[in-house]
Amino acid sequence: MLQMGGFFVDVRNNILRINSNVLMKTVSLTALLLSCCSLFLSSCKKYDIETPPPGPETEMGNGRIRSFSTVANGKPLTIGIELTPASLQGLSTSGHSTYLLTLSDEIKRLTAFDHIVVDWNPKGHAPDSVYDIPHFDFHFYTINNAERLAIGSWEKDSIALKKNPPLSFLPPHYVPAAADPDMGKHWVDTTGLEFDRVTFTKTFIYGTYNGRVNFVEPMITKAFIDKGDGFDDPIPQPTIYSPVEAWYPQIYSGKKNAAGNYTVTLSDFAWRP
Repeated sequence: MLQMGGFFVDVRNNILRINSNVLMKTVSLTALLLSCCSLFLSSCKKYDIETPPPGPETEMGNGRIRSFSTVANGKPLTIGIELTPASLQGLSTSGHSTYLLTLSDEIKRLTAFDHIVVDWNPKGHAPDSVYDIPHFDFHFYTINNAERLAIGSWEKDSIALKKNPPLSFLPPHYVPAAADPDMGKHWVDTTGLEFDRVTFTKTFIYGTYNGRVNFVEPMITKAFIDKGDGFDDPIPQPTIYSPVEAWYPQIYSGKKNAAGNYTVTLSDFAWRP
């Protein structure tokens, strides 16, 4: 019995040692988890979203529009246009209208974009039976406003308008279409549903002038915006980007925000070295 008693004493002592080790490991693991959580929370602070001041409001229709953007840790998250409901009312029913929107210095530094021009086309434009529907052109220009305004008509500026960049600077399936003063030559996506006898609602255009891409352009019908429908579509991408060392968007979107205003946005930016 003494041996048995000694045996039970040894077993008890071993159990106590094991429990003590388990407790120490549990405490250590808890401390490690708390340390990791602290590091995680502190790292989150580095990614606080910044909102550069929105651009000045511009009158359009009976309301106003403006540019806006968000940035996190030196990376652009969104660049867009905000349209109040009243801005979609009282628009011209005959002539083409243009509205200039500025971008913040930070967005100009981080991305390829310099400014935005919103074009209202009450009767659409060529090609007929495709884009001859009331719609907006949301031009995001990579050149400054003075350079844009220096672009002439086809008759006066045909040499620069005819000079196309290498096709690797444009997405596949894009072909040249109309050329316009103060804009450049438009390139359309031939895979768009509007070229398959589906009524046009939205598409993404590229623009060129004098051998370089000088704008990108979400083009959306007024009827689509009036309905308030939302979308997030991929932006067709080229193989080569210019200028380099800038952030380029991969998604374009349209939707109503919490204030009830419609927004057209470029997002999901990727760095192009």
